[in-house]
Amino acid sequence: MTAFKPVDATIGGLLIGIAAGIYMLLSRRVAGNSGVLKAFVVGPRDTKVAYLLGLVIAGVAMYHALPDLAFDEPTRATTLYFLWGIVMGIGTSLGNGCTSGHGLCGISRLSVRSFVAVPIFMITAIISSSTDSYVRMGHFEFGSPAPAHMIDRRTLLVSLSAVAVLVLTLIPTVVAHRRTAKAEQPSAAVGVWCGLCAGVGLAIGGMVRPSCVQAALAPHRLDLTLWVLFLVALGTTFAFYRVACRFARIAEACAPHGTRAAVDHKLVLGAALFGAAWGATGFCPGPLIVTVAAQPTSTNALLTLLGNVVGVLLCDATEVKAAHRALHGALCGRATNGSAVIPTAKAADATPTIPPPSPPASPASESAEGATAAPSAEQPLATVAELRAALSAGAVVLDVRPAVGAEATESDGGAVFRTIVGARSILWEGGQMHAGALAPIATSTQIVVICRTGNRAARAAAFLLKHGYSNVLNGGGPAGPSDLWAALVAGRGELSFPLGGLQQLRSAEGSSTLTYVLTDASSKEAIILDPVAEHIERDLEHVHKLGCTLTLALNTHVHADHVTGSGGLKQAVRGLRSYISAASGAHADVKLSPGEVVTWAGGQRHLKVLATPGHTNGCLTFHDEAMGAVFTGDALLIDGCGRTDFQQGSAQTLYESIHTQLFSLPPSTLVMPGHDYKGRSFSTIGTERQVNPRLTQTKADFVSLMANLGLPHPKKMDVAVPANMVCGV
Repeated sequence: MTAFKPVDATIGGLLIGIAAGIYMLLSRRVAGNSGVLKAFVVGPRDTKVAYLLGLVIAGVAMYHALPDLAFDEPTRATTLYFLWGIVMGIGTSLGNGCTSGHGLCGISRLSVRSFVAVPIFMITAIISSSTDSYVRMGHFEFGSPAPAHMIDRRTLLVSLSAVAVLVLTLIPTVVAHRRTAKAEQPSAAVGVWCGLCAGVGLAIGGMVRPSCVQAALAPHRLDLTLWVLFLVALGTTFAFYRVACRFARIAEACAPHGTRAAVDHKLVLGAALFGAAWGATGFCPGPLIVTVAAQPTSTNALLTLLGNVVGVLLCDATEVKAAHRALHGALCGRATNGSAVIPTAKAADATPTIPPPSPPASPASESAEGATAAPSAEQPLATVAELRAALSAGAVVLDVRPAVGAEATESDGGAVFRTIVGARSILWEGGQMHAGALAPIATSTQIVVICRTGNRAARAAAFLLKHGYSNVLNGGGPAGPSDLWAALVAGRGELSFPLGGLQQLRSAEGSSTLTYVLTDASSKEAIILDPVAEHIERDLEHVHKLGCTLTLALNTHVHADHVTGSGGLKQAVRGLRSYISAASGAHADVKLSPGEVVTWAGGQRHLKVLATPGHTNGCLTFHDEAMGAVFTGDALLIDGCGRTDFQQGSAQTLYESIHTQLFSLPPSTLVMPGHDYKGRSFSTIGTERQVNPRLTQTKADFVSLMANLGLPHPKKMDVAVPANMVCGV
């Protein structure tokens, strides 16, 4: 017989919500318990496993503190729990979430997928629990609600003691987090603390008691404890996520508006299967872990957990088989990110001669793996042992995808572009890799190549081996075999970016300009950064294919190497507005000043304006904080920067701009430059701050270097600058 315990539920809900909120603020991750369990079973084993450890500690501690009050007595064992566990594992894998991942974190992120999944698994759980009640009782019974009981004195004392311990341990946890954050590594201490806080909340709030859960889901004796706990936890999580999104500018705290992960049959089926298993057993992944840790001899809980693991493995095995099939003829994907030191080629270890690259590929050929010509040989996937050994030996990780929204893969937080901390961007395009980007890498260097699934990486690795690199492994990718990606993440860490509808378009007219198109799926608006006059038709066709309307054209500065496409786009698109820095003195519809925010997509999308003069006096950087990316124009380039010998250029000003405005951003911030001449797509602030050969020098050395580059002026300078002062027309 259960009793409604509103105080217990409130305390438990607060602790669960605080755990989810702190985990987002410090780890920038969604605290989904099904994801925690999946990470332990198939990887990646990062802070999520530390979170699981916290749940286990909470279970052991709470069982010793409240053995009779917090947990149910074990019931008679039946293999049905194992079967329902399998259903639960399959459901959480297909739906990519459970009561915590979708119910708390997903709704707090305002995720469309979660708003669909939660009512499905709630309704299915109610039906399942009611059916189970009917089978046991032989009839449906609609009884009166369970009476309310005040919190037990012992439970109150344990709750206050647990809160005191959590408060005292939070300070060293934050200190440990700050130390690891400087190295762009996830903090295990944060995972343990948040798991401990959540586990204590689950135990105090009654979520670890199947009788309490099923009483909330079945009609015969409605116990509102679960519902009060859920609402309190949701409200607390929601408040933390709003702080994380609006003030801490953490992209994961808000579902990206530019792209919505598909609400497909997998989500619907997964949510329904999870709900059915939750209602039938009274367990979901988080409480299940806590219960097994507290009562390892509780056979039904153990059977449910084992079944859950089997279900996760069944789904993972299916995904791995699909990935292997893809390696032999399907498409791969597309995108990039980086931050590691590349060993420099020595005189006795020369860089091999590589044919010059083909002209830049079209957007379509860049994005489809296997769409371009490639060497006939393909490098097979590495083994986990080979990857671990290579990473331990200091291997360089090369990501051969462009950093675009189409390269996104599914994760607990929705569709994001995932790469490895320290990975360097060298595109695989036209069947080759750029010799200039490979030049600093010695031929004896251990290299791990990644893409989205491993298909492009197989061709790129074979290409490198063919041209003299002796130690090259195919590391797969985030949509490839999960054990390989888990090994990469465990060795180096993972970065993820909700790039949404971002597309990076390369100029073929000689300036190597990178134009960016950002689209918003909700409003169907699009904006363009640094358009080129020769590519107006290409850009408009790209936007049209996406079913969007171009509304804004932004220039980072007055360009000297090409004529901007802003004027031509204004003539082609009615109502389009052009933007440029007020300091540039150029004509535009809107003249921007430092600190302003460009809003679009009905006010849902934002670009913060950062002043980064030095290349010219009017250079701007646009910071998309939700995306976690900066569009740096000609100020900061990959392994370089813009020149400073014309157009009011100043090496001293540029050095100060980059160090104060850009290098002060989080190390994980994605750098999207305005040019690249060596077949690369992206970098990170952390990488450039560590290894940029120009900007790691002292200011005096930098000024001297920039004064002695001896570069010829851009060929189109005399035409481009006057035209760009009047919007390119």
